[in-house]
Amino acid sequence: MNYSPAISQAPPAIQGNPPPYQAPNRDVNPTTLCRMGQETVHEIVQKMLELCQSLRNTHQLPNGVSPSMSQFQEKKKKLEEYSKFITQHFKRLRLIYKTVHETCAPYAASDSKELLPKVGELSVTGETQINLDSVKYVSQEHDEIAEQVRQKNHELKEIIDELRNVVWEVNTMLITHKT
Repeated sequence: MNYSPAISQAPPAIQGNPPPYQAPNRDVNPTTLCRMGQETVHEIVQKMLELCQSLRNTHQLPNGVSPSMSQFQEKKKKLEEYSKFITQHFKRLRLIYKTVHETCAPYAASDSKELLPKVGELSVTGETQINLDSVKYVSQEHDEIAEQVRQKNHELKEIIDELRNVVWEVNTMLITHKT
């Protein structure tokens, strides 16, 4: 295809092609890219649903008459538009995937278990030691409070059982008194 320089320099809207997707000028982190990918997948699914609806409606008319050639051409054009849209969005999705994969590659190499500190293998210094001490203190405090709650629950269960027995005895006395 030979394009004249005047046509190739025209804005994309005049050429009939939609402008390529351009993100705003800001830092795009993997989370934002994943959100964009999710939206792209949603758009692809929506267009596929529309495509299936369009294909379902291409059968013969109920009276047995086939659609006219102009209707056929309209359907064909519409299907081509759907196909083009879906192809563009799959390319965009692939680009997003590659970008996220490249951005997150350093993190994927390490095993998540390696990132967790182990009790015996800690090499602590300075601020880390202070944080560990505060974590130990809070953990001990949590255990003490949890034990107090268990004791209170046990006492409440005993009180409820005693009240149940008293109510049972009162009901028994009332029944025997009536007879």
